[in-house]
Amino acid sequence: MRRHGTFGIITGVFFISTVFSQQARIVTIVDTDMGLDDARALALLLCSPNIEIKAIVTSDGSSSPDEGYINILRILNYMNKTPIPAGIGGTANPPPWREKSNTLGWAQWQGPQEHGKNPPTALSIIKGALNHENDPVVYICLGPLTNLAELLAKDKHSITKISRVLYFGNAPSSENRSWNTMR
Repeated sequence: MRRHGTFGIITGVFFISTVFSQQARIVTIVDTDMGLDDARALALLLCSPNIEIKAIVTSDGSSSPDEGYINILRILNYMNKTPIPAGIGGTANPPPWREKSNTLGWAQWQGPQEHGKNPPTALSIIKGALNHENDPVVYICLGPLTNLAELLAKDKHSITKISRVLYFGNAPSSENRSWNTMR
């Protein structure tokens, strides 16, 4: 079920980029819990000529924020996209499938030699990306909305720079809330 939802978000982003093809780029921030489906979605987004990713942040979910961050650095390194800033969100209780998501099956992919002892926080990366961007930003959330909620609680002005939020999850009022919504 989750795989189709993430695919739907990515399809929507590509649809938006096609409809607005007059616009040179769609500026985005990607917020992910770095599940296997999110890694595929991230690779697609990084390859799109119409999508400019200003920042990628991890949330706690399928992968731990720390492991998700390392995997983001691996993907960025492999795809020669290392200038994109990445940051780490907060932690919560792990889901039962976390072990598979933490490794992504890509342990052989070389990441940056030094990813730092104190990597930046998701909040600082999101705020930096929003503050340095003049164009409206599309916030793509493939995991829980915890980082966006923290931003809203601490800096309401930054939210005004986000034109829309694409989120994989259902409404909090839904009878059967999805994993991301419950998180």
